[in-house]
Amino acid sequence: MLPGLNCVASFRPNLPSQSSSQHVLHTLPLCPDSDLVASRFHSTHRRNIKVAQKRGVHIERGEKLEHLEAFYRLHLQTRRRQGIPIQPWRLFDMLGSALIVKGLGFVLLAYKDG
Repeated sequence: MLPGLNCVASFRPNLPSQSSSQHVLHTLPLCPDSDLVASRFHSTHRRNIKVAQKRGVHIERGEKLEHLEAFYRLHLQTRRRQGIPIQPWRLFDMLGSALIVKGLGFVLLAYKDG
């Protein structure tokens, strides 16, 4: 961690945990300063972000079932193209019910030319 900053500076932090016979809870403090986070990206990633912005790629944050369905369609196409097994829709539906619908998660979709 950088002196004077209250955020994680490593992608491999030592996670504090609390455990019981029922569960393990991991906590990870996240840095609210997006500029600081971006400054830690590898230069290749920063360059790729700039190229995507110049080419008109935009990101949409989704918190509805329709966003999860759009992600799943992309998931299917990608996994089929790669020839690897596809997780069933039921898994994503359960994640949507347990997390997204309750405001505990979201889907990020990248669009270019619609």
